[in-house]
Amino acid sequence: VPGITAACGVAASLGVPLTHRDYADSVQFVTGHRKAPGPAPAPVAGQEPAPALDLDWERLARPRTTLVVYMGLQTLPELALGLERAGLGGDTPACAVQEGTTPRQRVVRAPLAALPAAVAAADLASPTLIFIGEVVGLLTDERVAQAADEAVRRQALRPGQAPAIFDFVPRAPGGGAAARGEGSVPVSEGWAVEPIVTAPPRQ
Repeated sequence: VPGITAACGVAASLGVPLTHRDYADSVQFVTGHRKAPGPAPAPVAGQEPAPALDLDWERLARPRTTLVVYMGLQTLPELALGLERAGLGGDTPACAVQEGTTPRQRVVRAPLAALPAAVAAADLASPTLIFIGEVVGLLTDERVAQAADEAVRRQALRPGQAPAIFDFVPRAPGGGAAARGEGSVPVSEGWAVEPIVTAPPRQ
């Protein structure tokens, strides 16, 4: 829709307010491009790699703000690292939304520290928007299912095209599938990314 930015459209579709009286009094739109083309700098022995993004980390990590990152899929690990180093908690709610508001929408939800691994496990592709902040904690399975159903209403889908949400969830003892069902993808010790909501095509 002309005049409606992707951040506003996707957030509204998912029922996630960009600001909220209890969680966020501001929103910041950020680009995830590196300051120079090419791969990230090589890490120095004995040190954590420094983020290659040229961003004002202190400003982005301030409390009670919502971050929306455009074009940040490739630099998501550096983004998460930079925000955590600036003081934003690794347990901050976050999600990545591929092709939001379309029938091909896919959502990955995880704490900030786990989001890069979760997104990689779910194999998201561009265009993907990233939302970071306490307001993401308001995202419910029911609302994602409703958004998926609305997308299906707008366009007929072929089998396998249904929108979905993936969650970063604990795996069952012994390394079996996560408690919510089959189809989980291991991410790290004791954790997996699992599809928890899908909307089948309408007949």
